[in-house]
Amino acid sequence: MDGDRASLDVDRLRLAEICDRYGIGGLGLFGSFAQRFWRKRRRFMRHDLALAIAAASISWLAILAPAVPASAASTPAPPPPDIQKMLDGPALLEVQQLAKDARDADATAAAQPGAVPGENDGQNAQEPDFSGARIASVHEVFMFSLGFDAGRTSGDPITATGEWMAGLERGSQPLGTMMVDKTAAGAVEVGGFNSDVDCATALRAVKPNESFILDERTEELFALLGTTVRPLNARARAELPSAAPISTLRTLVATRIAAGNKADAGIDAPVSGGGPGAEADAGSDHALSNPIMLLGLGLAASAGAASLYLFRARRGRAQG
Repeated sequence: MDGDRASLDVDRLRLAEICDRYGIGGLGLFGSFAQRFWRKRRRFMRHDLALAIAAASISWLAILAPAVPASAASTPAPPPPDIQKMLDGPALLEVQQLAKDARDADATAAAQPGAVPGENDGQNAQEPDFSGARIASVHEVFMFSLGFDAGRTSGDPITATGEWMAGLERGSQPLGTMMVDKTAAGAVEVGGFNSDVDCATALRAVKPNESFILDERTEELFALLGTTVRPLNARARAELPSAAPISTLRTLVATRIAAGNKADAGIDAPVSGGGPGAEADAGSDHALSNPIMLLGLGLAASAGAASLYLFRARRGRAQG
């Protein structure tokens, strides 16, 4: 750009000499034209530079986007008003009555002639006694997303089920849990209840800002905060002994599911561990997560953008 400007200055001096020699008073006109041309030229070159920077930025974003680690869903919100209204009274009363009716039915069956002692005596663990119970803790229920199950690093690792689980306690003693959800028509209803004391104990250990994850396939319970996941029950600890990055659990879950799919198809595959092949299967579409490859691709994109700028700048000078 300095060379072009110097060339213009030389041309102006030459033209000034011609004007003086022949008495032509057009130097002012030429000077004005040259200044406008130079400002326009610099504006075009700044435009080229902006395009080059934009191209490099877009290239970097395209490269880095697939490699961004999976992040947790947004911080769980309190129950919606209609869900909370159901939990504040009707849900607990309904569950208490259902449990009582089931126990009474068992007691009636046990009193019938020929009944097997202990089989239907109202003490079945599936039909608990919720009399005097209270709702101790309530959490929205999440499940692993399809992308997470497939081992993909992009996207949310969990998805909401549309259900809310409440722990039931008498005093400080966990008794079980109940589920509240919405029908297709939008009506709030009790989705079920159980006497799973372990689940109730795990539920009250979930912090308000953690996402509660229920994997119904394995009955594993987890709590997720940011990108850190921790096990809540014995089944979950068998797969993930302690708190770890969500990426660690993603590999374990994807490997387990891939092994199960292969087993269903009649292909021998290890259930755990996975071996080198399973690790590759779980992340085969994520080669861009390699830092060295990312750096190389980024440098190549930047070099290409810089070359574009230099080419256009040189072409402009040649045409000028």
